[in-house]
Amino acid sequence: MSRPNPAFLAVFLSYVVISTAAAALLKGGLYLGQHEGDTLHLIDIINRLASGERIHQDFMTPLGILAFWPIEVFVGLGFGYGMAMHFAQALVAAVLLPAIWWVSYSRMTRLWAYTFGGITLVMVTALVHGTGELTTSMSMHYNRWAWALTFIAIPLALLPPKGTVRPMLDGVLIGLALAGMALIKATYFLSFMPVIAIVLLAKRGFATLLAAVLAGLVVAIGTVLVGGMGYVEGYIQDLIAVSQSTIRGDPGLPVAALIVSPNYLGGTLLAIAGLIFLRQSGASVAGLAVILLLPGFIFVTYQNFGNDRVWLFLLAVVLLMLRPDPGVLNSRGWDLRTALTLTAVAGLAIIFPSLTNLTTSSLRHLGTPNNGKVALLDGPAKRPDVFVPVMRGEDILVRTSAALGQTDGEAIDPKFGSFVPVAFGEDRYAPCLLLSGTRTWFSTIAEDMQAHGLTDGRLVFTADTLSPLPLYSDVPILPGGAPWYYGGLSGFENADIMVVPRCALDLDVRNGVLKDLADRAGQMTKLRDTQHYVAYLIGR
Repeated sequence: MSRPNPAFLAVFLSYVVISTAAAALLKGGLYLGQHEGDTLHLIDIINRLASGERIHQDFMTPLGILAFWPIEVFVGLGFGYGMAMHFAQALVAAVLLPAIWWVSYSRMTRLWAYTFGGITLVMVTALVHGTGELTTSMSMHYNRWAWALTFIAIPLALLPPKGTVRPMLDGVLIGLALAGMALIKATYFLSFMPVIAIVLLAKRGFATLLAAVLAGLVVAIGTVLVGGMGYVEGYIQDLIAVSQSTIRGDPGLPVAALIVSPNYLGGTLLAIAGLIFLRQSGASVAGLAVILLLPGFIFVTYQNFGNDRVWLFLLAVVLLMLRPDPGVLNSRGWDLRTALTLTAVAGLAIIFPSLTNLTTSSLRHLGTPNNGKVALLDGPAKRPDVFVPVMRGEDILVRTSAALGQTDGEAIDPKFGSFVPVAFGEDRYAPCLLLSGTRTWFSTIAEDMQAHGLTDGRLVFTADTLSPLPLYSDVPILPGGAPWYYGGLSGFENADIMVVPRCALDLDVRNGVLKDLADRAGQMTKLRDTQHYVAYLIGR
């Protein structure tokens, strides 16, 4: 099959970046339909970075600096959080465009060069995390960015070039892509780096491997020079702490379900069929690669909320590009070119709804009605350009044990976890889960604390998943705190006040904090008790 015209391909990929970025930017803000809590988590981190805090040293997160730095750059230039996110996605897509062009041009035939390159860029600029949910979201943008880097590294290592062989260029791009994964979300790096190294060794691609290692070392040295060893040590410590956390549950389905459950078994069987057909067609290294990549694909999918099998698109393209000539048969007489084609088409059919959702998300966002929305953060200082539906931002919806037919004792809800009343000193906290109305909830707490003088220069530790009070008030940022709580009472040692919400975003987190501090309840003095929260002065 013919190869793509390099100039036409470059123009097409540039058009994809410009059109999707323009569709997002022309809206004039970020209009969310879901995941307000995740967005507050993202804004909290950006706010900390903009105020001069150092990631992994002044606050805890298992994500790397490149997941946030592009956004923080535009916030520093004066843009609101929403527009900064749009500009950051456009910037990342523009930076990755040359590498994506090279992968598409050097490894793909004409149709699939355009398809693969376009989808990979859309993955960067999309305004939804995938799946089939039509509402927009910036949640887990870092997963999309890391997948795009994966789509650069794996084809360069696995697929044979269709023209001039440039092992050093391939190696540099592979090394930079892997380094980018490490500095965005280490899960991707740890899952795919060993496999890529094995594939290159099996193909005797020593020059490519050397170039990849050198490129990675350059990034590693640059990271140490800019962030210091404290960044590296802190990153590793954060990753270890999160991996050992007893509070953080599965982001979605358990690993076993991602392999054999009814919705996922088809994808698993397709991957197995693909590797069998590859080995039967003589592509033994590619078959080995699929065997080794599959556990990483499943683990990354497990780690990502929504459990979207983006890897099926990559697998389908790899199978199509490695098809043998017609007439190559296996021992059963099956034409292996046809077998690999059918396997790839089946994989594309499974992932098609997600790819369609990603591709159309920017246009859907542009067409979102402005009415019926409220700013997630308000006030001129907050540069309010992130909007949510009124019913999700202002209308408080909670779930209590009474809703489950329980008035006391333990009740288990399969979706929302354990509803167990918890005692803290003389206070008793009824099970109550906050489902919506985050803007009203947090702003009400912040305003009440300000009105009663609880925020005057005092550092606040919040017994919940998020700690967004500095975004809604003049409460100082808590040194050593965690924008998303993973356990270990992060930042508590620096706090003056502990705030316990009456209704929590995550009951397991709130209850876990109270249990961890149960022996210190007698050292705390209650300062304020409302229907929304209780504030304690922390005794030392």
